[in-house]
Amino acid sequence: DKTPKSSDTLYRVEMSESFRTVCKRARLSDVTPHVLRHTFASQLAIANVSLYKISTWLGHSNYATTQIYAHLGNDDAAIDSF
Repeated sequence: DKTPKSSDTLYRVEMSESFRTVCKRARLSDVTPHVLRHTFASQLAIANVSLYKISTWLGHSNYATTQIYAHLGNDDAAIDSF
């Protein structure tokens, strides 16, 4: 089919191809954009970035989605010293 694709579709195709190329050159397997997104959010939570900020940066429309990272923070460190 020679029907022109929308710019959104072209962007996704180009991004997917580029991502696969980078992963192949870096010898990374089983890595997806979703895995990188999850890792980014996890690392932010471990660094004690507020869940509100993580939610905003990831564009979560439901705060409960961001709650999956809550266990990774160290917010209770001060209270554990008592």
